[in-house]
Amino acid sequence: GRTVVDLTCGGLKPDPLGLAAVSAAADVHVVIGCGYYVEEYQAPENLGKTVEQFAHEMIGQVFSGAWGTHVRAGIIGEIGCQSPWSDLEKRVMRAAVVAQRETGAALNVHPGRHQDQPQEVMELVKAEGGDAARTVISHLDRTIFDDERLFRLADTGCVMEFDLFGQETTYYWRAPAVHMPNDGMRLQTLRRLVDRGCLDRILISHDICYKTRLVEYGGHGYGHIFENVVPLMRRDFSETEIDAILIDNPRRLLTFV
Repeated sequence: GRTVVDLTCGGLKPDPLGLAAVSAAADVHVVIGCGYYVEEYQAPENLGKTVEQFAHEMIGQVFSGAWGTHVRAGIIGEIGCQSPWSDLEKRVMRAAVVAQRETGAALNVHPGRHQDQPQEVMELVKAEGGDAARTVISHLDRTIFDDERLFRLADTGCVMEFDLFGQETTYYWRAPAVHMPNDGMRLQTLRRLVDRGCLDRILISHDICYKTRLVEYGGHGYGHIFENVVPLMRRDFSETEIDAILIDNPRRLLTFV
């Protein structure tokens, strides 16, 4: 719990200097992302940019500094995708794969909400020569609800992220037809993935993006996984497995190759 990954990227008002100040004041490592979110959050000037222009920008954000600052990004993403997938979003995704190859940084993807979109993303990543083992598909606990699709995605070699821990409400306002899982159900899914040999390709998080998720506003805050989820994990996971998910996998993905 000594490191926070903040994936506030283009279109979501990233604040690298603000995060650097928070990191120093709290004595916690903060790793920032880069790239762009989904199309409707983008400035008009982005509509005409090429893959090469987007890639050049992301590479610079990793090697030199992000968003006009000296603060360098430590991961690419979260790259915003939707279903149906727009041409702009595909260009940004292709550029992110180029940046992944050039920098050695891991790539995090926000997939569209259709259950087959994560697979579509990974097919593009692999077709463009991306590193599946360093490509993280986020939000799977609001996207894929059957093992057949989940295992097919696992077979692409990607890292699977279940990052809505702490959201225990079944109703999901962005996709009302979806029945969201609770934390116990998320852990059952992780157990099935571990049993299938995917231990080194699992991440978990809170995806805190609403004020109501913060302790100040009555939410569970950033300590929920350590305070509440890990004790649950100890019923069905070994300490080695827990350490792999919470320490080893993030450490590997946040190390440049």
